[in-house]
Amino acid sequence: MPITALRAGWAEQDPDMWWKNLRIATAEVLSDSGIKKDSIIAVVFVPDARVVIIDKNHQVLRPSIIWCDSRAVEIGRKAFSLSALKNVSVHS
Repeated sequence: MPITALRAGWAEQDPDMWWKNLRIATAEVLSDSGIKKDSIIAVVFVPDARVVIIDKNHQVLRPSIIWCDSRAVEIGRKAFSLSALKNVSVHS
């Protein structure tokens, strides 16, 4: 799915595109597996900490900021430097 970057370090996506693709994928899974939709008790969809801002009519108001957006990096660095975790070693 396309990622929009209106400025350097920004990364956003259209939540309506997520919904459209989730519906397509779900239909394909049901078709390929032979599972009847009436037999499904629950579906869990967990995006990676994305937020969708909607209005009172459940219409998306703006693109969602996604995981690779870095506009708040400096805020995170400052918060980390002020936290009790600043003495914790992080290894990658």
